[in-house]
Amino acid sequence: MITLSIPSRADELNRVLDFINMGLEVFECSVKIWKEISETVESIFLSVATYAYPYGEGIVKISLNYIENQQAIEILFYDEGIPYNPLENICIPIYSHSGYQPESSGGVSLLTNCSEKTCYVYLNEKNITTVKKYLV
Repeated sequence: MITLSIPSRADELNRVLDFINMGLEVFECSVKIWKEISETVESIFLSVATYAYPYGEGIVKISLNYIENQQAIEILFYDEGIPYNPLENICIPIYSHSGYQPESSGGVSLLTNCSEKTCYVYLNEKNITTVKKYLV
């Protein structure tokens, strides 16, 4: 398992995607699966960065784990923001001259084709979001 701790700001998205891409380079997966994982991570991270810390910024921890016996990638997002389920209002990035503008997709349906398992839990004053994607 590898983990990244990063400020919960939308302008950190490229660092998050670089981290995920670095982790995925180790595994043999199709371009389609790679793209689906990247889009899912982007949406969840932007949702957390936009809504979990309404009074400032905090830290988001992202862990990438390979589950060998299932040939799956599991990505966990941890933050200590307000209790907030990022799967309920997935952010679709909209870019304009003024920068990133979040737009809610209205729900988890955006992720249903991108992952086999998504779940959210608020535990020990932490938001924990899990995404699991099979590589085969």
